[in-house]
Amino acid sequence: MSYRKTIVERIVRVKILGIKINLTHNAKNLVFLLKEIVSKKNSFTHEDFANWCMVYADNFREVDFSNPVEQSAYEVADDIDAQWELYLVNTYTLEQLQGDRSKITVPDDWFKEWLVKLNYRGTLL
Repeated sequence: MSYRKTIVERIVRVKILGIKINLTHNAKNLVFLLKEIVSKKNSFTHEDFANWCMVYADNFREVDFSNPVEQSAYEVADDIDAQWELYLVNTYTLEQLQGDRSKITVPDDWFKEWLVKLNYRGTLL
């Protein structure tokens, strides 16, 4: 499958699901969303967050960043997207994934690790 076809399929998937997090894709908002999840204040699902990160990563995949903070945030968003997909494939059956995915959560420690990664790289604002 070509990279372009994969992107088109992912964009269609997000359009079908709808964008549930209406925030600009940038480092500040990525940190904000991660902090919301870590503090259990999020009003969105892990899938909503993963989809937001997918769009973030897809939108900036070909960008040559001059700002290291935004570069780090892009890398973390891309990692979140990849880890979400891997977690789904390795943890759930096809039948489970065809049901209600709003209850699916990844381990809480992952979000803390992504925040630490951003903090280590000087991204926390």
